[in-house]
Amino acid sequence: MTSLHASVGILIAAIAVSLLLRVRRLKTFRPLIPVQVMTRIVVSAILLVIPVVTQGALRFPGAIGYVMGILCGIVLSALALKTAAFQDRNGILNYRVHGAIGSIVTLLFLLRIAFHFLLPSSSLHASLINDPWSLGTYSLLFGYNGALSVWLWRKLKMTKGSVVISEQGMDR
Repeated sequence: MTSLHASVGILIAAIAVSLLLRVRRLKTFRPLIPVQVMTRIVVSAILLVIPVVTQGALRFPGAIGYVMGILCGIVLSALALKTAAFQDRNGILNYRVHGAIGSIVTLLFLLRIAFHFLLPSSSLHASLINDPWSLGTYSLLFGYNGALSVWLWRKLKMTKGSVVISEQGMDR
């Protein structure tokens, strides 16, 4: 197994977990748990660094799509948090982020990957190195997740004194 196959396997597993969690979070309020928020920040940062380290994503023309994806992810995460709902349930802060924004980000990423694989002579390796659209949608997805988690971390720190923050490790 080459390092390319290992990095592709890690990316596919991370994307699958991200999609499953996103579907589950669409309609439910979740307690704001510091460990989960910090874990999402770290995982998103690692997943944003993988293409740069393993594929050289910051080479032209991929760098343009990569940087634009991250910037758009930050803007969309700020919009998602602005439209988020927060509730104090029994002294524990719960939140629900705007589901349509996260769903559109995920759908854009999946459509781009599906479109690229439908082309006759494509591979994931070629898409990550040479295609700014694929790199842009990848960085949009994980830039959105990471930035949203950072915004939630800031919200967590601002409200720490007024409500109790859940220390549970799992959602109910």
